[in-house]
Amino acid sequence: MKKLFIFPALLMMCLLLLCAGCSDAPAQPCSVNITAGNEQRAFAGKKFAYPIRATILGEVKNLMGHKKHVPCPKVKVKIFPAPGSDLQIVSVSDVSDDGGEVSAIVRAGKSSGDQYLIIQPEARNAKPAKVRLITGLGITGDNSETIAGDVADKPIAVKVMKQGKPVS
Repeated sequence: MKKLFIFPALLMMCLLLLCAGCSDAPAQPCSVNITAGNEQRAFAGKKFAYPIRATILGEVKNLMGHKKHVPCPKVKVKIFPAPGSDLQIVSVSDVSDDGGEVSAIVRAGKSSGDQYLIIQPEARNAKPAKVRLITGLGITGDNSETIAGDVADKPIAVKVMKQGKPVS
């Protein structure tokens, strides 16, 4: 008699696991996750050291209704300087790859200060992301490591430029 209850119990567990799986419906792009390059510094006219990278994410629901964010491949995006920002886009991937990633190589303009880049998926209700880049400021020696009380190999230095000229 007990053996009869084991089979239905196993069957129910298998059905629950199947229902908790992912849906086959493609994800609708809904947000942008900046993965690299945010808050870099560069002097006027110079390229930022690293490309800006972002992942386009979409939301899918499993059969139980639970939401999950997944990368969205082949989504068209617009990457552009925010109004009032003095940035130049050198190269850009304007369609997300199979992992949902897009990238841009950016050059600083002549203005100093905070500059912003907008990454906007071309999908309804998708939220854009803003990347902060800083022009006219350079810091060296900020990655040095030393023990308290010792002198670092390189001094920490901050160089500030305004419209291509050093600020004293």
